[in-house]
Amino acid sequence: MYKAALMLYWAEGSKKGIHSVDIVNSDEKLILIFLKALRRIYRVDEKKLRILLYCYSNQNPKKLTNYWSKLLQIPKSQFIKPYVRKDFKEEKRGVMPNGLVHIRYSDKRLLEQIKSEIDIIYSELNRLGWLSGQKHFSVKEASERAT
Repeated sequence: MYKAALMLYWAEGSKKGIHSVDIVNSDEKLILIFLKALRRIYRVDEKKLRILLYCYSNQNPKKLTNYWSKLLQIPKSQFIKPYVRKDFKEEKRGVMPNGLVHIRYSDKRLLEQIKSEIDIIYSELNRLGWLSGQKHFSVKEASERAT
C-alpha cells in the first residue's frame, strides 16, 4: 500500500505547495487509499486534516459534505467552505456525482518526505530500465529484477 499511495500522490497530489500535502480527486477509492496511508503509515494528527469540497451549482454542498464526512470518517468541522462552481452546463451532468475533494494536511516535513520517497521510486524505476530505451520487462521479470 505504501508505494501505491506514493504513486497516487505523484499523479494526483499538488506540486505547487511547499507547506502542505494536498491530493485531489473525485474517485472515492483513490482518496480512501491515500487517506489510509496518511493515517497508518505517516500517522498524521487527525485534527489537522482538512477537506475542501469542490462541486457544481446543480449539486447540494451540504449533502456532499455529509457524504464525504461519513466516507472519510472526518468531522464536518474539518471541512473548509465548499467551492461551488457557478458555470454548470447540462453536458456536465453525471460528472463528479459526489463532487471532488482535496485532502489537505499542513506539514512541510511530511511533504518533503513524500517527495523524497517518490524520488526513490523514480530511481528504482530508472535502475530497472523502465525510463530508458532498455528492454521492457514483464511484471514478473521486473519483480524478479527488483529483488
